[in-house]
Amino acid sequence: AEGYDLSQPSLREALEDYISTGKGDLHEILEGKKYPPVFGKTELQRYLRTWLGKSVFHDTDQDADYLPEAYNKGDDWFEATLAEPMVYTGAIYA
Repeated sequence: AEGYDLSQPSLREALEDYISTGKGDLHEILEGKKYPPVFGKTELQRYLRTWLGKSVFHDTDQDADYLPEAYNKGDDWFEATLAEPMVYTGAIYA
């Protein structure tokens, strides 16, 4: 069975090293399957701050701010993105 060599730095560590030093081959780091994509302390902290924090402090006022931008598009927008034939879809939730 093939797997990652866990004695190597993690994918994140290899990328950080590449960013700070410019040494290495970015394509090899990302696609070479040499560096293990571990879910470590840094990734866990980011997850907790970003996703769980937003879900705890989320309210419907935030949704109300985003709805007009997301759904109130004019015919010109639909024509530019859907082309011919134009198809409008929708749903009603009870």
